[in-house]
Amino acid sequence: MEQGKDWRPNKDQSWTWDESYTISENLFLAYQRGAGERYRELGRQYLDDEYYDPLAEGRSVLAGRHATAT
Repeated sequence: MEQGKDWRPNKDQSWTWDESYTISENLFLAYQRGAGERYRELGRQYLDDEYYDPLAEGRSVLAGRHATAT
């Protein structure tokens, strides 16, 4: 099966927009696992201060945005 929009269980593209904060996390994981410095720099580029700054202060701004947020 070709991997494109049609494979998604929900055809509304916005259905996949709610976890953009995971982009930098996955890039940092790639860097840590040996993929190279490029992935560390990309991870920095995609850091989202709207989410990470409050989390670093012990506050969650994810309530209502993610099933695991409290």
